[in-house]
Amino acid sequence: MDEKRNFYTITEVLQILDNTISRTQLHKYIQNGKIKTVAFGSKKLIYADWVNDLLAGKVRL
Repeated sequence: MDEKRNFYTITEVLQILDNTISRTQLHKYIQNGKIKTVAFGSKKLIYADWVNDLLAGKVRL
């Protein structure tokens, strides 16, 4: 069964984006509010819908 992802970790997003941006830059986008996240304990999780929109060209950084 193929499950739909709701969130990705920062490491997963970097892998999906093939490291086209740095971890530091991704954290800056999160701090500036350009990327919406949810906290799960001490981890920040990025919404999968946002990642999908970015890949589809609907969102720009």
